[in-house]
Amino acid sequence: MKKNTFLFARKENRRIFTPVITTKANKMTTTKLRKGEYQVSLNGNTYTVARNIHEDGKSWYVHDKEGVFLFDQTTKAKALKVLSRI
Repeated sequence: MKKNTFLFARKENRRIFTPVITTKANKMTTTKLRKGEYQVSLNGNTYTVARNIHEDGKSWYVHDKEGVFLFDQTTKAKALKVLSRI
């Protein structure tokens, strides 16, 4: 064991016990509406993540439930990651 690791873990009977840190996670559910379009529910809010088919087809747009544009990202995974931070 390194010198600083004992601050976060303790050793008992040749087993290392680490404390469990629990956080209140945001629950995100994703529903596929049609090809290239998803509905995302996050903290009681509904968003639409859709592929941009008009310009380049390589970006993903995120809209709220009223249809107001929020942001775009290059991949769907990046769009969902940014959306989870809102």
